[in-house]
Amino acid sequence: MRRLVKSLLVMALAGAALIALVTFGHAALDPWSTSITGKPTLTGYWAATVPFGPGPERQVAFHVTFEDGDCFRCVDGDAKICAADYKMDQTFDGHVKNYHGTEFELSTAPYNLVPGVHLGAMTGTWAGGDELKISMEPLVVNADRSSHSDEQPDKPTPFTMHRISKSGFNATCR
Repeated sequence: MRRLVKSLLVMALAGAALIALVTFGHAALDPWSTSITGKPTLTGYWAATVPFGPGPERQVAFHVTFEDGDCFRCVDGDAKICAADYKMDQTFDGHVKNYHGTEFELSTAPYNLVPGVHLGAMTGTWAGGDELKISMEPLVVNADRSSHSDEQPDKPTPFTMHRISKSGFNATCR
C-alpha cells in the first residue's frame, strides 16, 4: 500500500512539473499569450463600437485565443457583430508580429456571407494593457454574395477595443 501511495505521489508531482513547464514555456516564448505575473495578455475578451460606413455603428466583441500547436505566434478567436437589426458571428485567425504581441494581423471568415458590410482584414497594436487599436478594411458583400466590386471602401476604419469579461462577451448581441 505504501508503495502505491509513493508511486501515485511521484506521478502527481511529475504531472504538476510538466504543467508548470508548459505554462512557463508559453510565458517565456509568448508573453503576450500567457502571464505568470498577472500582467494583461493579448488573449481574452474585447469590445468596441465600430463604424461600418454608412448606417449605424455596430457593437463588436472579440474572444482572442492562443492557437496552440506548432505556431508560436498564431492567434484565433471568435467575433460577434451586432446592430439593432443585425447579428453575425465570425471567426478570425492571424499572428502577432513580434515577441511581445504589440503588433498583430487578423483576417476574418463570416459563418454566413450575407449581403452587407462585414469585418475585413485587420491590423492592430497593443501596448500591453486593456486597449487594442485596430485598423480594419471593411468587406462589402454584394447581393449575389460576391465581394469584388467598386463598393469596397478605399480606406481602413480605425477603432479602439477595450477589455471585457467573458460574461460581457456572451451578452453581446442579446
